Amino acid sequence: METLRKAAGYGKLGKYVVIEISNHLRRRGLGHAPEPLPADSWATVLVYELGSDIEKLVNAVNSPSDDGAAFIRSFANQDAAESLERIRALLDTSSS
Repeated sequence: METLRKAAGYGKLGKYVVIEISNHLRRRGLGHAPEPLPADSWATVLVYELGSDIEKLVNAVNSPSDDGAAFIRSFANQDAAESLERIRALLDTSSS
């Protein structure tokens, strides 16, 4: 939050400052978690592009649903498939 506060040009975080920072992010096509933003300078915040897979993942975790669970599973399977592909590539190059 301290980084966001400085980037937005504010000297101190408060209720209205975090709302304004949130609005600035949205206008730039960015979302954040947690929602609402904390007023603690030391808090860690995830900033992501709206419409991205990360936004879908954050929404699936924060608002559980059948569709969200399916997305989480596909996201996890995609990562596993990519890891398996990298392992296969390494094995192919090491056996040459």
